[in-house]
Amino acid sequence: MCLEDKERTFAFEKSFCLLRSEVWLHEAQNLFYSADVLGDFEGLKQSHLFRQNDHFAELFPFDLTNHAFFNWRVQRMLWAYGFENLFKFMIVAQYREAHPDAVEVPFSEIKSHNLAGLAKKVGFDLEEPQEFYLGVLQKCALWAGRYPLPIKKKDMYDQREALPTQEALLERSREAIERHQRDEIPRTFTESDVLHSQMGDEELRICRGLREEAFVRARSILKKDEVSQQSVRVHAAPPRHST
Repeated sequence: MCLEDKERTFAFEKSFCLLRSEVWLHEAQNLFYSADVLGDFEGLKQSHLFRQNDHFAELFPFDLTNHAFFNWRVQRMLWAYGFENLFKFMIVAQYREAHPDAVEVPFSEIKSHNLAGLAKKVGFDLEEPQEFYLGVLQKCALWAGRYPLPIKKKDMYDQREALPTQEALLERSREAIERHQRDEIPRTFTESDVLHSQMGDEELRICRGLREEAFVRARSILKKDEVSQQSVRVHAAPPRHST
């Protein structure tokens, strides 16, 4: 079997993924779709485990419908990869507009996996909850959605210090609630609490809201790009001569 030279293939893809930057957007859509499918399936399965759903049980193998799996971090990993591709689509599109003579993807501009940093790079003014949950998703992309621990301690999640007694735990919780009510702290839970539980209502609401906002911006960029390309084609077309 004769294979294409990888150097030529890579060179083509570097150019294609710049000139047709919407491929980054398509990857984001695929990843978000996969995250939604996994989340919706788990929701149906939890309902099935408490209230037997014969129709649901008939559709899937027993191991899928009746065994619990800790896949919430995998869901977040898919969310993270979706956001990463979505933000990088915007970066690549903006780069191409600013550098019309560029011929390949600017890897130096998109090499980061810092979701909040990528979002800010394309003009998002993140609120504190958005930045917090993007940080959680980022950890799942880097390691928590794939491995039991990170390679570097700096990537470990934040968690509360262990206390010796139940009374001490209750007192700390009471103080945290009171501080939260006085707006001294943004929340009473930590990254560890989030990562060891399923995606809750607040997390989903914030992530979905940011996703929708990002897709609105992405569609605007695509529309602007389509208009620009049509203009280029019109100006590049040879003049018509009457006979």
